[in-house]
Amino acid sequence: PKKKKLGVVIGIIAAVLVVLAGVGMLVEKVSIQEQGEFDAGYDVGYDFDIHNDTNYNPEEAPEKLYYSKGTFDGSVYVNKWADIKFELPQGYSDADLATYNAAENSNTECGIYFMADDTMGMIYISFEKLPAFPVYNEEKYLDAALEPLQNISGITYEIPDTYTTANIAGQTYTKAECAFNNGNGDFANTFYVRKLDGYMIVISTIGASSEANDALVSCITNAK
Repeated sequence: PKKKKLGVVIGIIAAVLVVLAGVGMLVEKVSIQEQGEFDAGYDVGYDFDIHNDTNYNPEEAPEKLYYSKGTFDGSVYVNKWADIKFELPQGYSDADLATYNAAENSNTECGIYFMADDTMGMIYISFEKLPAFPVYNEEKYLDAALEPLQNISGITYEIPDTYTTANIAGQTYTKAECAFNNGNGDFANTFYVRKLDGYMIVISTIGASSEANDALVSCITNAK
């Protein structure tokens, strides 16, 4: 029924906004605190020069790909920097970008956000700019991202105690499998994260089961 689906969709959007906006603000707050300690005299940095390597040959060095949020032509999303190519599966259409973009801030950008037309399935890919200090790895990022989910009104989230890994397009992602209930049923929300060049690549899927989420992520292939 449309009314039931609307309730689920509202809950899903609430979860998306909490993860993106909440983590973005948390990262910014921690970064400011740590920057104050850094300015106070703590030496937590290092320097190196790749050209000191006797084996370094600039002509043989691979072309550097810099951060990009990627492009979407209406059916295929491509991000060469993240090495992600996602072809829109049958039954999915581009979601309301205005809703999703409302969650963007100085730390967070949205690559894609899709919802299934007739089911509760959803996938979004976003990129979180990480502070220089403290150093966030994938596990620490997930710890910060998942904690606010337990405080969403009307939704009961089950957060895993440990994380696993998943291979997506040949890259290893840290994986968190969550379950939630918003009063209309039980759903699975799976997060896959990978750190790259000071950003956290965040892929999140919502579906009837973790297996369905994994199947949706399997549509992601290499972009290069």
